[in-house]
Amino acid sequence: MRQFKCFFLALSVFLMASCTNEDFRDQNGEGILRLSLSVSDGIQTRSDVLTDQDRTALLEKCKIRIFDSEKLVRKYLGTAEIPAEGVQLVSGKYTATVEAGDSVAAAFDKTYYKGQQEFVISRGAVTKVDLKANIRNTLVKVVFDTPSLDVVYKDYQVKIGPEGAMLAYTKADAASKTGYYMLSEGVNAFRYVFSATLPEGGEKSYEGVALENLKPSTLYTVHFKYTQSDVQTGGGMFDIVVEEEPLVPVETSVDIYQRPVFTGRHADNSVFDVNQALNLEPGFKNGLHVWVAFSAPATSLSVHCDRFVDWNIGKTEFDMVTMSAAEREELAAKGIVYKERTTTGGGALLGIEFTSALVQKITAQKGVCQIRFSASDQQGGNRTLDWTINVSDATVQTEPVNVLDVYTSRAVLRARVVKEPVGKLTFQYRKKGTEQWSVADAVREGENLSAALTGLEPGTAYEYTVADGTTPSSVICEFTTETMLQPENAGFEYWSGSSPLLMYGSNQSMWWDTGNHGSAKMSKNVTSNDTQYVHSGKYSAKLSSQFVGFASIGKFAAGNAFAGKYLRTDGTDGVLGWGRPFASRPVALRGYIRYKPVVVDYACEFISKGSMDKGYIFVALGDWAGETDGNEHWPVLVRTKDKHFFDHSQNNPGTIAYGEMTWDNATEGEGLVEFTIPISYWKTDRKPTTLVLVCTASKYGDYFAGGNGSTMWLDDLEFVYE
Repeated sequence: MRQFKCFFLALSVFLMASCTNEDFRDQNGEGILRLSLSVSDGIQTRSDVLTDQDRTALLEKCKIRIFDSEKLVRKYLGTAEIPAEGVQLVSGKYTATVEAGDSVAAAFDKTYYKGQQEFVISRGAVTKVDLKANIRNTLVKVVFDTPSLDVVYKDYQVKIGPEGAMLAYTKADAASKTGYYMLSEGVNAFRYVFSATLPEGGEKSYEGVALENLKPSTLYTVHFKYTQSDVQTGGGMFDIVVEEEPLVPVETSVDIYQRPVFTGRHADNSVFDVNQALNLEPGFKNGLHVWVAFSAPATSLSVHCDRFVDWNIGKTEFDMVTMSAAEREELAAKGIVYKERTTTGGGALLGIEFTSALVQKITAQKGVCQIRFSASDQQGGNRTLDWTINVSDATVQTEPVNVLDVYTSRAVLRARVVKEPVGKLTFQYRKKGTEQWSVADAVREGENLSAALTGLEPGTAYEYTVADGTTPSSVICEFTTETMLQPENAGFEYWSGSSPLLMYGSNQSMWWDTGNHGSAKMSKNVTSNDTQYVHSGKYSAKLSSQFVGFASIGKFAAGNAFAGKYLRTDGTDGVLGWGRPFASRPVALRGYIRYKPVVVDYACEFISKGSMDKGYIFVALGDWAGETDGNEHWPVLVRTKDKHFFDHSQNNPGTIAYGEMTWDNATEGEGLVEFTIPISYWKTDRKPTTLVLVCTASKYGDYFAGGNGSTMWLDDLEFVYE
């Protein structure tokens, strides 16, 4: 199937139009990137190497990014999203990166791979790049010298790793296990805790530093041997021998800075998710830590809480980076301790400890407390965290909804079980600001609770909580249903100007635009208002395909309308910005049309002279990264001169939903008829931010092909919602 490109061109008419294969070659500063990807663990001496099946699974879910300097220009999820015909890029220098697997602190079954490759795109050339994702974990194997250890101990195991992320290797399974660790900022050593059972009963333990000067992409084999001195008491000493094996060649890295990252830890160094509410019982006594990892020098780390005054902290907000040593000391005495750890690569690892004494004040009474952290660095990276502490002895806990589960009239509520409930589990919900609660039964799956609501009102704020019998959670969450967004000037009642004629009224903002900016140079408008055929109101939009020029000198121009803006004329071709903000998820586009095609006068490889012209409308919803032209940034940039068009296939990483309709014949009757274009959601894990909507009286107008006189009338477009 051909990949449709641009469906119209804003024209100046001092160039002859021809439609040969030579017109469609990439001759204007673009080249093609052909990517091949692979995954390597770099391990040849072990039995647990990657299988072909493992590699395929990793590549199916890998993340591919292409950067122009530090600017992201392409992104793909899995190899299937990479266009089979190659990636079209403007000539220049680029860096491609790939990530695969799971980046977790420590695990026996989760590995992480990463790679990057610089390359150059040359005009009109195909560049082949082999992008390899090498293992980035630090690997640890444990070898027990059983002849020496079995003399002293009945059973034994060792835990190895950083604090809070240690993995256990037992006598029974150590030979078959490999630990995979991700080194955190400032962590370059692993500790060990060896514990054993003595033959006569009782236990013995040893601890210390097992590994130092750790590196990623390296396998460390740690040998534990016991040197006997007193068999009766288990006395003696350990010999710990470490073998180090680099797994991949040292790579030259390109600094692509990451925004600050927040991590929460309990007093025992176990991790908690700072993006979820932390549930604590009243009177909780242990300290809490929030760590922030910076990939560039930190410029600020501010902490704000309206209740700091209640806990005798003093101010409600302070910046831990810029405050003086004396101020930090005073703050530490009140329960907030600032910490710094040495890092490599110019970054920083900063911590804030809420001491046990302060946590007892926070949990002295039931309720919800929210603390805001704001971090920024010298590279302009910044991130804000709203950390919620919920003090409650309830058995169930309300959880925030997933925004992907909230539509115009339906939503899925979420909660979880904290302790085993004793009553019926339900959700209570209502419009925010009202008093009456509605009730929905909760569906339980393990510790997770949910309820699917229907019949909600669009663009409305709701609040909800979960209840165990008659006892509700102390946490009330909120969500707002999507608005039933519609195209502006969807009835085409408002126009202004004359040459070019504009599709918006005087003193109104532009939403629609057309190719009139090009055709107006010859005093013609390919798109105009019309009173002959209307569904409601006074006007409809009339899209008239026609030859624009003098005698045989000129170009064929398709009648068109699109959501966006005609930016400028580049030589004889147009530069167009497509897309308008749009955060809702309609299921169809409905409207009224009259279409009268004529025989094709101007042919190309997709439509022959003498055949009937075709009308065309498409709608796309997505979150495209966008491109910049001059001082304007647009979700989709169309440069007809450079053959830089919109990719209508599912390979377009930014397209979330898509719908189209082609009119092969004239519509029936003498007036407008209703049409509906269903919208299919190709990706369900993201929510759109932008709408692209294009209408044309000649489907192949991007190739200067169509019939001189094909006409499309449109009126009363609207999106349909569930």
